[in-house]
Amino acid sequence: MLSARSCIPLRWRTFLSYITKLRFVNDVVIMAETLGDLNAMPNDLSRVYQQVGLRMNMSKTKIMSNAHVALHPVIVGSSALEIADKYTYLGHTIQ
Repeated sequence: MLSARSCIPLRWRTFLSYITKLRFVNDVVIMAETLGDLNAMPNDLSRVYQQVGLRMNMSKTKIMSNAHVALHPVIVGSSALEIADKYTYLGHTIQ
């Protein structure tokens, strides 16, 4: 039987292993293929950040979806992420 953890794409788990070498992170975008991944990935990212002494700024962390997916609240730690219809990434507005 597969656990929820084993269903997360290998490329995501590989990315998380590289984060342990970081000392500063700014403007990260993650993309999920399923709502399950969307719920797991920010929590994984937050956990790995904490392992290297970093933390996510929950007031700046947001989620988006395309028009074909109805989003449900994503909880990271004890914070619900804001659902946004656009955001600015590296000076460009994404809608």
